Amino acid sequence: MKPTNTHPWQSGPIELFKFALENLKNPNEINQRISFLLFDIGVETLFKTYLILPEEVTRTPLPYAERKKYANGNFHDLLKGIKLAANTKINETDLHHVKFYHNIRNNLYHQGNGITVRQDYVNGYATTATTLLKQLLEIDLTNLIAIETSMNQENSLTKETLINIRKELVEGISRLRDLVRLFTEKIEPKLIYPSTVGKLNEIATGINVSTFPSKLEEFRTLIEKNLNDPEMKSWLLHFISEDICCDGPQVILNTQFIMELGKDPISFYLFLIGFFYLPIDDVTKDSVEKSEDISFIDSDDYHVVGIYNVASSLVEFSLSDQNFDRLNMGVIERSQEVLLKLRDIVNRMEGMLDA
Repeated sequence: MKPTNTHPWQSGPIELFKFALENLKNPNEINQRISFLLFDIGVETLFKTYLILPEEVTRTPLPYAERKKYANGNFHDLLKGIKLAANTKINETDLHHVKFYHNIRNNLYHQGNGITVRQDYVNGYATTATTLLKQLLEIDLTNLIAIETSMNQENSLTKETLINIRKELVEGISRLRDLVRLFTEKIEPKLIYPSTVGKLNEIATGINVSTFPSKLEEFRTLIEKNLNDPEMKSWLLHFISEDICCDGPQVILNTQFIMELGKDPISFYLFLIGFFYLPIDDVTKDSVEKSEDISFIDSDDYHVVGIYNVASSLVEFSLSDQNFDRLNMGVIERSQEVLLKLRDIVNRMEGMLDA
């Protein structure tokens, strides 16, 4: 731990984390909610701080221009930037846990007053956040976390519980992928062609400051040639960047977000299907603007892309065997919530195919 002789860039994150830890000691619901939100702000500040530090400090291979771009982006961009810049220092599972907790924070903001945060979620964020602080800025505050991390007997998890939930999620994801391919083949068959799938992946891989202009041109050409529905084609071409010299930073970030969905074509197909055929609540093609941050659709509360990605992340990371010891009932219950949403999307897609 470095309580003294800290560097100037360490002071901001330290203050936020210590304030969050002070509130964590108070079991009052308001203090717990404040603590949770402070950890989220603290993690965001931590990531931004790390990304703009000189290379002599971080020893990261990622060029400063790219790190600054990620630091100035949204939370989704911060996670991506930290993953690229500090992949040898941190555990990728911790980043997925941060994303999990950040989605809960979004719910707190959107649902207003009277919303509480589960105690195990607050404790979990405290552990993850302080771990990242230690790994990225070499500040150890873990000894200030006065929480009981062991599970009591009535909330204990069994290996069978883990296996069953994970199995159902895997089966649901597999079924959804099959349905998405079938439905996309029905509405936009050219998007399923192996050549198109390969091109989507090629465009999505290695997007950076220097490659973005050429990849954007390739992406727009791909959309022009392979989307048949005139309304869908017009909407997407309007939504993504047309001129990187004139479009604002958020339009560029949104465009990169959409292009990178092509790493897994199912995500890209679901992006279109979710806005045109399976909207969640009022998140439709007419409710989003190209100048607004659309990374929120990566949350299962707002879009089918989010349901698919969150379910996949749970299977790959949170519910993996190596993370069993870090699980708690909150994560299991969260997995069950996502499973219900996944089943609902599968049922709705089956109905569309049968219609």
